[in-house]
Amino acid sequence: MIKSLSSYFAFLTCCVHFCYSTPIDTNFIAFYPYQGTFYSYWINKNNRIEYFNKEKNYRLQYIPNSWGSWGIGATYRWIDLSVGIASYGKKDESLFGKTNKIDIQSHLYPRNYLIDLFFQYYQGFYSESHYITNDSNTVYIRPDVAMAQIGGSLFRVLKPDKFSAKSVFSASEIQKKSAGTWVLGGKFNVFFLGADSSLTSKLLDSIFKSDFRITKFNTLLVGLQGGYLYNWKRKNWILHFGFIFGLATQLQYKEIISMPGKLYPHSTTGGAVNVRLAATYSKNRFFFILAGITDFYQYPLNNYISLEHMFGRVDIIGGYRLFTKKTTRQVLNL
Repeated sequence: MIKSLSSYFAFLTCCVHFCYSTPIDTNFIAFYPYQGTFYSYWINKNNRIEYFNKEKNYRLQYIPNSWGSWGIGATYRWIDLSVGIASYGKKDESLFGKTNKIDIQSHLYPRNYLIDLFFQYYQGFYSESHYITNDSNTVYIRPDVAMAQIGGSLFRVLKPDKFSAKSVFSASEIQKKSAGTWVLGGKFNVFFLGADSSLTSKLLDSIFKSDFRITKFNTLLVGLQGGYLYNWKRKNWILHFGFIFGLATQLQYKEIISMPGKLYPHSTTGGAVNVRLAATYSKNRFFFILAGITDFYQYPLNNYISLEHMFGRVDIIGGYRLFTKKTTRQVLNL
């Protein structure tokens, strides 16, 4: 047993060393002489499902009645602990319905890679799309609509010696000069969407014909992506722009309301896009981060009808650096 654990930790050590072992160009990247931080955070996670008819130029949008959270946290070396204190942003449930959710999104930034992991479950959506709403009914509530997905992505950073993602998204490194990098990688995702009745309304029968009145939709998505990330340094500020896109092979299964219990398979290719925007301010011990990460997936059902899913998060973080490293002698050229 002890030998097995030793082998396991040795494997993890090799993985961490591989991710961080790239030499850096000290003209572009430096390190703070602190081992910990205390911070306050605001997080808002978004999730939107769209049923799109390109021929009719019509989008049926479903949005959850969810909320953001505020909390505090602290780090020491590689340990990061946080606690949520309050929530905000939820709309009146008597008008917009109730959403039950689990939304876990992790974005990791070792030296050579960008790693995104996510698990989502949402039940209870509402829509304000036209045709299904009117003056007396401004919100169309669907408590039976539920979605779930699990997946992730892995991108190789091609210039890890000059470009630092940590300087933007965690303010734990110093980007001394502006730098950009190409990234290449792949994405894996399993997506489920379902309802007790058709995902559309009877008021939309002229837009979505019987073959597309879906009650269940499942898909496995595997794709390749590439893109460019750039950190623009201006005094104590870093502005980050990132765009990653690609195509993904999909194996889909759908159930329509007229044929309950029967799944129709369909293989196709759809788009996958990731956008990252951030503004980070750092000066000595203080730092401030405003960052947003959004993913967009397209699930084509035929040449003009598709399901589309957009999700992501917005983070606002303010913090203070603690615990000066006694053995570190480093000049902060901010």
